[in-house]
Amino acid sequence: MSQTRIRNYMLLFFVFFVSACSAGGLDGEYVDESGTFKFHFKPDGKVEVSSLLLGISQTREVEYKLEDGKVKVKNATNGPTEVFTIISDDCIECGGLIGTICKNRTAFGGKYSDLIKINAQFLKIQEKCRASLDKSHNAKDVEEALNKLADDTEVLMPILRKMYEKYPELAGKPSHDYPVEAKVMLEESETKLREAGERFRKSVEKIETEPYADDPRIKKAFERWILTLQSGEERSKQK
Repeated sequence: MSQTRIRNYMLLFFVFFVSACSAGGLDGEYVDESGTFKFHFKPDGKVEVSSLLLGISQTREVEYKLEDGKVKVKNATNGPTEVFTIISDDCIECGGLIGTICKNRTAFGGKYSDLIKINAQFLKIQEKCRASLDKSHNAKDVEEALNKLADDTEVLMPILRKMYEKYPELAGKPSHDYPVEAKVMLEESETKLREAGERFRKSVEKIETEPYADDPRIKKAFERWILTLQSGEERSKQK
């Protein structure tokens, strides 16, 4: 496909889905699920749309207005006005290849912002434990690191359970089964947690090669931490 045809294809995207809003509590930056398209809505009735499609980055600014729960976008090439549907305080349905766009998880708080903060705290305590495990020299060091992780986890789990009560659409589900809005908002923090989990796993595997790996104190500390996590997971599934 030629560069000219690619740019023309991208222009069609801008014409047919430049959308979203700055009234009724919707404003700022919105993104699609893949993060390919970003929409920055301004209070002056204009929206700046950025995309990275087929390796080509482009930005365009057009006018829009809100009427009856719809976003009406003026066609950049003087064609017919495009109409999109506001589906929640944080998301807009554009249809076509873009689908749903939601308020950017990093630009503004928005829905699930409190859950993102909890994820960040879990990330912090796990990374702190991993650092301690990497510096450990004996079973006592490992035991202390794991017990500290269990202590911190016990503090956070009740808060996490309240989050699942607040957002029942997430309780007991893997992240790939979340609603589109949640996937967009939580993608970054969920990714960081998975990456941290992989680093933690490698640190644990290293401990398992040490001569003190079979010390019963380490096993007991591990079991305590796992039970703390399982308790929180079971309660969230019951919601």
